[in-house]
Amino acid sequence: MAFVFTLCLGFVSVAEATTSHPPANIKPIANAGPDQTVGLATLVKLDGSQSSDPDGSIVKYAWSQTGGSHVTLAGANTATPSFTTPATLQGQAPLVFKLTVTDNKNATGTDTVKITLKPLPPPVKLKVSKTGGGEGKVTSSPAGINCGLTCSFNFAVGTPVTLTATPDANSIFTGWSGACNGSGGCALTMDAAKTVSANFDVAPKYKVTVSKTGPGKGTVTSSPAGINCGPICVRQFKSGTAVTLTVTPGKGSVFIGWMGACTGTATTCTVSVTQNLQVGVTFIIPVLNDTGITSCSDDTTNGLTCPQVTHPGQDAEYGRDKTNNDSTDGLAGFSFTKISSAGAALPADATSWDCVRDNVTGLVWEVKTDNTPADLHDKDWTYTWFQTDPTNNGGDAGTQNGGTCSGSSSCDTSGYVQAVNAAGWCGFTDWRMPTVDELSGIAALDRINPAIDTAYFPNTNSAVFWSSSPNAYSGDYAWYVYFGYGYGYVGYKSYDYQVRLVRSGQ
Repeated sequence: MAFVFTLCLGFVSVAEATTSHPPANIKPIANAGPDQTVGLATLVKLDGSQSSDPDGSIVKYAWSQTGGSHVTLAGANTATPSFTTPATLQGQAPLVFKLTVTDNKNATGTDTVKITLKPLPPPVKLKVSKTGGGEGKVTSSPAGINCGLTCSFNFAVGTPVTLTATPDANSIFTGWSGACNGSGGCALTMDAAKTVSANFDVAPKYKVTVSKTGPGKGTVTSSPAGINCGPICVRQFKSGTAVTLTVTPGKGSVFIGWMGACTGTATTCTVSVTQNLQVGVTFIIPVLNDTGITSCSDDTTNGLTCPQVTHPGQDAEYGRDKTNNDSTDGLAGFSFTKISSAGAALPADATSWDCVRDNVTGLVWEVKTDNTPADLHDKDWTYTWFQTDPTNNGGDAGTQNGGTCSGSSSCDTSGYVQAVNAAGWCGFTDWRMPTVDELSGIAALDRINPAIDTAYFPNTNSAVFWSSSPNAYSGDYAWYVYFGYGYGYVGYKSYDYQVRLVRSGQ
């Protein structure tokens, strides 16, 4: 109560006045969440988020442990702290935690929560046995089983376990029985004691036999090791083994292809050994092609039979054109094999092929195309001579990108080689420019326009084709072969001529 004094005309009056008081602050209500029963070594989350304040707001949470073995609270000043229970019971009393909440007028409220620890169930045993006549090992993830030596292990209830069977070198794993089946992986959950058997059998073995043909020399080796042919050309491998054979031509020899279980002309071949296998390899000693001329001449007439008494010792009387004049695999003494886009040898009557192997020299040649639209290998594209390697360019790199082409190639000889190798033409990535001698070796001098066997080299223009050979006299020239008449000469590297690539076939 208060009084108000008023002075008026010398008199003093007194009046009673009243004042109001704000309502008393209501304490916040702490709610530490329900009691919990949890396992050992378990992450537990406390929850005080249901705490409330009837006439304000909670601005502070503070948790503290008041009973049980000490644990470390993470986030003790938040609504939802957490901790990990002890790993062992050891007569543990329940863990008790106190929550104190403070409202916006600094009033507090408290509550407690009890966390009771329950013992883990006893571990359960996983037992592994091995059957069959073979040998092998079974291991587990998580670790425990290494059978081998340790063939049983106690895992905590609920543990997911994966078993892996690994056969020895001379055995195969054939399957599971018991708690797992099939021949793949074994994954199980240890909700009870379990027994698993793994069966290993002796792996059958098969022979890989390598034979070498041809006048050349070379070796064949294997991975995994075993074949070194050379001296060891037969080896047994476990069934299912992937065996990679690698050929290495001897000095002066060229590998020209596989036979039997391997095909093609790549230097490696991988076979899966599921039966006895025969593999053949052919090595040749490369020689020069003949000219294709099979007739003789006199002073006035061409196309005469040989010999001509008045003009002895002519070209047609010597070499393969005389001794191997067989048109089944190319003109006169030439011998060619058509090659598919995958690098496989094709019969002579194949109607589609992308490369040609010269069986005399062992070289593999690009076949030009005449498709619509024009592709990378089109017969009409031209290229300037360009080579940046100073050891191979005669002191002058030539002219870059000065021809007319498309198909993702720079229109020069170096750019074209890179593009064809990137495409893996006929399955190979070692294409290169031919030397002038190599390029001259496929010219057939018994014909003109073009001077080549078009039954194996279709889409060949009667045009100039670059070689890789720079001119020794002048660095800005390089050698070419003109396939209108089959002769070689030199031209400025800045000229745009046609290109036919080659690989060494080994």
